[in-house]
Amino acid sequence: MKQTNIFDFLVESMSDTIHTIVDSRKQRKNLKYSLHDIVLSAFSIFYFQNKSWLSFQRSVQTSKGLSNAQTMFSIKDIPSDNHIRKILDTITPKCFKMIYEKILLKIKSLGILKSFTYLDEYLLIALDGTYYHSSKNISCKCCQKRVDKETAEIHYFHSVITPTIVHPNHKKVIPLMQEFIDNSDGKDKQDCEINASKRWVDNFNNQTEKKLIMLGDDLYSREPMIQNILDKKHSYIFVAKPTSHKYLYEQIEMIINLGTLDTKKQEKIVHGKKQITTYSYIKDV
Repeated sequence: MKQTNIFDFLVESMSDTIHTIVDSRKQRKNLKYSLHDIVLSAFSIFYFQNKSWLSFQRSVQTSKGLSNAQTMFSIKDIPSDNHIRKILDTITPKCFKMIYEKILLKIKSLGILKSFTYLDEYLLIALDGTYYHSSKNISCKCCQKRVDKETAEIHYFHSVITPTIVHPNHKKVIPLMQEFIDNSDGKDKQDCEINASKRWVDNFNNQTEKKLIMLGDDLYSREPMIQNILDKKHSYIFVAKPTSHKYLYEQIEMIINLGTLDTKKQEKIVHGKKQITTYSYIKDV
């Protein structure tokens, strides 16, 4: 019941948001496809897990596929992939930010967010970047680029920060609004994962009434990122590798030798077997 409510609410929220977006084709008359049908057709491709635009078009050509699209997403006419690509390129992702905020509040109202609470008062948010485009030949002005040191080949790519609410007892996660890494501001210096993550922390509208713990790999365990998180009154758990934090590990080694390192063991049953995890930590650093 809860899943159905969330899905219906998601489609309704998307429809409401689409109606607030200015259609770049408004000056043209007799448009065959509405902006609503174009955007929700794109979303339904991912929802139905079609492998390609073509497989999606083939599926909706069947009576069952067309019925699903019309019933579940209120799509009147199914546009072609060219229509979808052309129109989506004109819409900034920020237009859909409100949808994520609405869904998060809906999940909270249904009591689902409570099961993601960690240590009674925290939510764990994993920060990570991922590529969604990579090419040696196709590029645009917003592309990041990397030069191969051996071949001097230029690799163009697009990447994005994908924050998610996670919990060690859940296989599923709750996605939050992404922060895109791009060079659209015209600056010579490339944008990067850390700068994008700092922007996301700055702009995140925390409506959960919970304290936040940011999770990240070794890339994040640097003073500017940590200070940014502390400035927002959040906490963090970041990986710190010995190769990139030599001084830190020298200090830890010294503390170990002094015998002032605290440890805590935690026992739990995993797949019917007892698992013991030992945590070592330093207090009052």
